[in-house]
Amino acid sequence: MAFIDRLQTIQFNGTELVSILKSAQEFDYKRAGRWMDDHVVFALQMVAVYLTVIFALKERMRNRAPYDLRMPLATWNFLIANLSGLSALAMVYQLATTTYNEGMNATICRTQDELYGGRMGYAMFCLLLARLPEFIDTFFIVLRKQPLLFIHWYHHACTLVVGWFTYSTAFPAAAHVLFINANIHTAMYSYYYVTALGMRPPGFVAKTITFWQVVQFVLAFYGMCYVFWFHYILEMPCRITTQTFCALLAMIASYLYLFTDFFVTKYTGRTVPQHKQLLKKAK
Repeated sequence: MAFIDRLQTIQFNGTELVSILKSAQEFDYKRAGRWMDDHVVFALQMVAVYLTVIFALKERMRNRAPYDLRMPLATWNFLIANLSGLSALAMVYQLATTTYNEGMNATICRTQDELYGGRMGYAMFCLLLARLPEFIDTFFIVLRKQPLLFIHWYHHACTLVVGWFTYSTAFPAAAHVLFINANIHTAMYSYYYVTALGMRPPGFVAKTITFWQVVQFVLAFYGMCYVFWFHYILEMPCRITTQTFCALLAMIASYLYLFTDFFVTKYTGRTVPQHKQLLKKAK
C-alpha cells in the first residue's frame, strides 16, 4: 500500500543531485547510490509518463504532417554524442589500469572503489542519469512520423529503470558494459548527427554500428554467465546481489534477442525464428 501511495507522488531531490555532481574528483558513489535508490520510484513514474505521452502523441500525429526538426535533431544528437564520448574518455584510463593491475576477474567481481569512485564513477553516474533525457529521442521519432519500434521504447524504458535500480550495488562488471556502451553511443549518435544534417554515410556504417550493438550484449551475456558460474556455482566471492544479477540478466538477455532479431531482419530480411528453421532444414 505504501508503494502505491509513493507512486502517486512525484519526489525529486534536485538539491542533493547537484551536490553529488559538484566535483568529479571527490565523487562519492555510495552517496550517489543512495540517491538512485531514493529515485527508483521516480524512474518508474517517468517511464509511465513517457509511454503515455509518446503513444498519445503518436495517435495525435496520425492525420498531421510530420515536423521537419532537422536542426533540433542534429543539435540533440551532437550533445549526446559528445556526452558519450567524453564519458568514455573519462573511463578508459581507470578501467584499463585497474584491469591490468588487478586482473579481469577482479574488475568483474571485486573492484568497486576503483571503478565506481573518482572520474570514472562520475562518468558512469552521468551516463545513467542521461538515460532519462534520452527519452527525447522518441519524441523526435514520433513528431517526424518515423516508425516507432518496440525495441526502441522498450530499450529506453528498461535501461532507465534497471540502471537506476541496480546502481547502488556497484556491480564492478557493469563498468565494462557502460564503457562499451558509451563508445557505441558515441558512434551511433555521431551517425545520427551527420544524417540529420543531410549527409548519407555508406551503408556499411549503420550496419557496423548495429553489429557492435549486438556484440556488446553478447559480451554482457557472457559476463553474466561467468558471474553465475564463478559466484553461484563455484561459490567464489563476487560483489553482486541476487536481485541485481536477476534484473541485469533479464535486461541483457532481452536486449540480446531483440537487437539480434533487429540486425538479422534489417540486413537479411528474415527474422531470428526463420533463421532457426533454415538451420534445422540444413541439418
